[in-house]
Amino acid sequence: MSLPLCLESPYRPIDDPAERAYHRPVVSSAAPPNQRRELSPVQRTAAQRTFHLFNLFNVCSFQCLSGNVITLYGLRVGLGSAMIGVLLACIPLAQFMPIIGRAFVNRMGNVRSMGLFWIVRYVLAAPLLAVSLFAGTGHTGVAVSLLFVGVLGFNLARGIGMTGMQPVIGHLTTPQDRGLFMSRMQLVIHGVIVMTGLLMGFILDRESPLVVFTIIVAVGMVAGGMSTVYVFRLPEPPREPRAAPLLPAIAAALRDATMRRFLILILAVFAGSFMVTPFFIVFLRQVYGMGDDAIMLMTVVGSAGAIVMALLSGLMTDRIGAQPLLVLSAGVMGAVMLPLVVAPPLPGAAAWAYGAAVFFLFMMGASGLQSASTVYFLSICKVEERLNLGALYLMATGLGGVLGSLAGGALLDLLGRALGETGSFRAFFAVLTVLFAVIALGMGGLERLGAYRARDLLSMLFSIRELRALGLLNRLQRVRSPFEEQQLIQELGASRSRVTARDLMRKLSSPRFAVRAEALSALSTVETRADLAPALITELRDHHFTTAYLAAELAGQKGVTEAIPVLRESLGSADFFLAGKAMVALARLGDRSSLARIERLLADTENPRLIIHAVTALELFGSATSIPVLVAKLDRRFSPYVRDELILAIGAILGAGSFLYPHYRHFMESAAAGVDSLRDMLAMHRRGQPLRGRVEKMLDSMENRPRFARAARALLPEAALDAQAAEQLAAGLADREIVALDRFRFLVAALITWAAIGRPAGKPASE
Repeated sequence: MSLPLCLESPYRPIDDPAERAYHRPVVSSAAPPNQRRELSPVQRTAAQRTFHLFNLFNVCSFQCLSGNVITLYGLRVGLGSAMIGVLLACIPLAQFMPIIGRAFVNRMGNVRSMGLFWIVRYVLAAPLLAVSLFAGTGHTGVAVSLLFVGVLGFNLARGIGMTGMQPVIGHLTTPQDRGLFMSRMQLVIHGVIVMTGLLMGFILDRESPLVVFTIIVAVGMVAGGMSTVYVFRLPEPPREPRAAPLLPAIAAALRDATMRRFLILILAVFAGSFMVTPFFIVFLRQVYGMGDDAIMLMTVVGSAGAIVMALLSGLMTDRIGAQPLLVLSAGVMGAVMLPLVVAPPLPGAAAWAYGAAVFFLFMMGASGLQSASTVYFLSICKVEERLNLGALYLMATGLGGVLGSLAGGALLDLLGRALGETGSFRAFFAVLTVLFAVIALGMGGLERLGAYRARDLLSMLFSIRELRALGLLNRLQRVRSPFEEQQLIQELGASRSRVTARDLMRKLSSPRFAVRAEALSALSTVETRADLAPALITELRDHHFTTAYLAAELAGQKGVTEAIPVLRESLGSADFFLAGKAMVALARLGDRSSLARIERLLADTENPRLIIHAVTALELFGSATSIPVLVAKLDRRFSPYVRDELILAIGAILGAGSFLYPHYRHFMESAAAGVDSLRDMLAMHRRGQPLRGRVEKMLDSMENRPRFARAARALLPEAALDAQAAEQLAAGLADREIVALDRFRFLVAALITWAAIGRPAGKPASE
């Protein structure tokens, strides 16, 4: 396989909120059917099937008429390295043709112009059929001329036809199914490459007769004719308004530093790729003496590498981002040049395995870089600028291909005269190693656009957990029932993967309560992104009485301070689940301006759930000023479990939470056990000796309410508690209803004991 094949593949759009923000439908969904932009689901499925059939025949045709076959054909005709470079430079010239293709698209439409020039390209490729006739009769100059004319004509017409391909792809897909469609398209492309590579490997010999190449070209033209039939069966996208003038749009784009740097790097990438792919074949023939059959079988290995990367990038690019994949792919392409710099002497089978391993890894890197570069380009390019800047992108890749092909051939000839055959290739690939290293560093400096870092991507590739999560996300895109969706979301939450957050946030738009609830639950277990805040705010505003309370809880857990205003509004919601969670979330977010309102809500409500959540919030705030409202809320009207929350919160606010809790658990078993545990603590701490006798008498009077109240009130001033808190506790001891509560008396006894023995569990929060 050669890189020029990848140039024919259409853009791969990214499904990203930033991109969708630029999109404005031209007509409403209420427009008449013949004016609607969108295809129905049935029409879209049928059109995608037609496109895959077109792609099947088209890739077969391209494999027979371009790339490695043409390189071998040129070598058999007698071209040297420099002329092979000139021949291969004709292929990327196609990238300049959309400038002309724009006029045909505006006049004829995307599908008709694409189909017309698919026919024209095979007409212009016809001279390739006559190359072997003239080469075999000694007219080498005529044969070479026909070879150049056929390759050049084929690619110029191909470039004009490619202009309409991106709008067609956009029309056949939606943001929801585009990734799946592109993944299937890549599998079709590389599956056909594998099959054609195997067939050519069996057909070609070590020194194949020229007539065999003529047969291959003829098969390619027949397959191309079949592909054209399917082109005309594709639905025509709606006509877009005429694009702005090209040159002003290009000038404006190049003033943007990110776009300018990206295009320079892409030009360098394609230059390097066109220096590697054709001359790697020359290297295998001249240094290791491989035949045409072995080299074509190596195409299969390269396609396998591209398939592996297509599967990985299809899973990862939309979720991890394009920039880290750009860095990693360029790094791989540079790293695999190092074995070629060594170029050790190897026997036949070992040389083939050596070359196959290099080609496998190089095509992995090339495939990943091309896919990621297209995604990155689309993410920095507004929708209305795509026609013009798409032409600029194609010109950058085409210019890189032309420069790489010409420079590669010239450099090899120059090095060959100075260093000999093997030495020239070693130096040649050393230069390319440095070039791709510089490109990788440049890619690392590009704006990440919210993507992960390159080292994060590398760690994910070697993590079974992350790869499994990516597989689950891929399955999540194809679910047909909410129950299956819930199960997959549960598994994603359990995976605790870093790459699931964006897809889980998308599930917050589900019409099913259970799906949204599972998504929020899963989000609580995974690493979240900056765009979590708007998703949670939307959930808080739009889903009262369903999942808004879960969003409030998650906002507090994840520290989403942007949600504070809407959480404050939620305090007065009739949805008491939401109101309760909003109180706790505001406390977690440290919004102390909400403290007074939460205290008022606690004082006014009799809803046990609201009381418990208000108590939790006040405990998190840890302000001793909340003690009066907590003590005042102690009332026999409420269930014991509500009073338990109040008691423990008072202890925690005063700093005695860790001390109080284990003794309170003993108290819940029996009052005597709780008192005994306090006595044991008193006996263990000698520092409590000055008050020990009085505290013990207080503990002995627990069942006698008046005696206990008198003893406790006398000890409170000496317990060094917060003055306001001590005053409020004393007021509670004076209140017949409150002092009658066993739990309250135990709280006071525990606090006095804790203070008497030196506060081993910490200082009051108020301090």
